[in-house]
Amino acid sequence: MGVVAGYCSGSVDDVVVWSINTVASVPMIYLLITAAAIFGPSVLALIVLLGSLGWVATARLIRGSVLRIREQGYIEAARALGASDSRIIFRHVIPNCVNIILVNTSMSVGSLILTESTLSFLGLGVQPPIASWGNMLNRGLGLLFLRDPATGAPTALHLILAPGLLITLTVLALYLISDGLRDALDPTLRSVT
Repeated sequence: MGVVAGYCSGSVDDVVVWSINTVASVPMIYLLITAAAIFGPSVLALIVLLGSLGWVATARLIRGSVLRIREQGYIEAARALGASDSRIIFRHVIPNCVNIILVNTSMSVGSLILTESTLSFLGLGVQPPIASWGNMLNRGLGLLFLRDPATGAPTALHLILAPGLLITLTVLALYLISDGLRDALDPTLRSVT
């Protein structure tokens, strides 16, 4: 959608941008909570909804990149040599957008992990016996204030700390990977020596 919107102009771009903005205007967490309330908590419904709403940020970034790429000299040269629009898109435009897709996808996965964990913590996402860090946090919360009768020390603190720490470390790792990918794939960030 982002490539089509960026490469085509006029009414095609307007329709695609309108659809992207329409989907982006719906708060994802409220839609997911509403869907879970209507259809019941389901892994399949969660996957479909997260997938159908998760493409918007990537499409916006790709559109902006394609708007810049389509004005480059090599695109003009390909047009002058008689290359079709589909050849230009698949041979020149999309390969120059792969770095944006990779970086944004790794960042989006971290965001989707947080969304799924939130829904599972609230009891609206993945349901037990299927394992989810959000479910683990929810179950550990009920045992958080258990104390050892002899010492008074908390006995179930690890039930909260372990899943919370794993969520944090996983999302942090994905963000660091996306930052490293951006540095590695963006030629403007490479130092000239």
